[in-house]
Formats: sequence, C-alpha cells, structure tokens
Amino acid sequence: MIVAILGTATAILLGGHRWFGSSCDILETVPPNEASADVPQGGLRVAEQGFTQPVDEFDSVSLGAMLENPHDRIAYHTQVTLRLLDAQGAEITGFESATDEIPIVMPGQRIGVGMTVSPTRVGDLRVAKFEVETRTSQWLAADALGDDFGQVTAEYRQTVRKDPKVPNSTQIRFVPQSTACRPLWGANPAAVFRDTNGTLIGGTRQYTVVTGACSNFGRETWVIPRKAIPPADDNRTQLYPYCDIR
Repeated sequence: MIVAILGTATAILLGGHRWFGSSCDILETVPPNEASADVPQGGLRVAEQGFTQPVDEFDSVSLGAMLENPHDRIAYHTQVTLRLLDAQGAEITGFESATDEIPIVMPGQRIGVGMTVSPTRVGDLRVAKFEVETRTSQWLAADALGDDFGQVTAEYRQTVRKDPKVPNSTQIRFVPQSTACRPLWGANPAAVFRDTNGTLIGGTRQYTVVTGACSNFGRETWVIPRKAIPPADDNRTQLYPYCDIR
C-alpha cells in the first residue's frame, strides 16, 4: 500500500487503483427531490432480448435482455420486470419473481438484464416470448453523481464448468473496471449469454456468492450461478455490474 499526501487530500493506492479522500466528489446519496424537470419520454429502450427453455430438469427458462439509455439524463433506480407470455399471449407466473432493479444507467449506456425462472410445477411454464417493462424512479442530470463518478464495466475472463450437471459448480470469472474515485455499493452483476452467432439466448443474476464487483476494481473475481445456464459461446458472455453510489 502506498500513501501519498496531496495538500489536504489523502490518496491511497490499492492494487493499482487510487481512492481519494476529501477530493472525491461522488455523492453519498441522491436527494429524493433531485430529479430533472425535463423527464425524457420513452424510458429505457430494449435493444435485444432472448431466452432458452429448458435449461434444467425443472423446465426453467433463462431470460436475457439488453437495455439502452438513449437520453441525456441518468436513469436512477430503474425497476425492470420481465413478463412471460405463452403462445396465446397470456401471462405466465413462475416460481421466482421476474423483477429486478438497475441502480444507475448513464446516458448512452447499454446494460444487460438476466433472470432464471422456474415453473411452480414442471411442465406448467411454456414460454413463447417475453416482454420487458421498465420504470425509472428518477431522471438525473448527466453530471448529477459527481465528476469523479465512473460507470463500472466488467472484463469477462472465462467460464469454468467443473460439472455441467451441478449448476453451483460453475464459475464465471471477470475483472470489474471503473474510474470511480471510491468504492461503490452493489452486489452481483447481471450476465447475458449468446450463441456462436452472437444471438442473445438468456441470462441470469442469481448466484450463490456476492462478489466485489462494485469495489475491487482491477482485480479478478467471480460469481457462481445458483441455477443452470444455457449452453452458450462462453467467449461471448457479458457481465454488467449493478452499482450504486450509496
């Protein structure tokens, strides 16, 4: 560890990443009334989506989608719901909730959504397609989180499949990257999977462990899927950390 005194600010270098003390201007929290009066129309855009069923003996379905923020505002705390539909367009309810929340989507950013849903009884859940619904709590100015905020990305390394028949024996390894001047708050990243043609075929965010995806920037870490993942071209796997400022 190297500690350098820069005037009144202290910089600590850990693993090649610099955390700043008083010089870091990333907010600790966003005030409830810190919303843009110019609320963009249309919300987040669904750029891609796809699914695979079944992915295990329980007839589970792996769902993945890519969302894009086409606006010049930050989408802050966006609830995402995947609505499963049968061939007649009727909604299907699975055992797990098909709702998640993305803390931050910067202007122009694309981010993945992944979920694995099992039927309440084997054979009940036959998905023909799914719809993606988004609802953003606040739209913030592009610089509202501070000049030192940097969105977190993930460099995929490899998928280690120790036993394909045992989901929690698989490791998805990656390196989180960010220019943020302090650790951020968050949990597991979303993973989206693609086939050899690059077509999106599913995703997940359900793991048995919590990683340092929002704090250990520059260091390799991994997640272990709690459920089976679709047979994919591992080199095309993408991970998207869900990080917040608080």
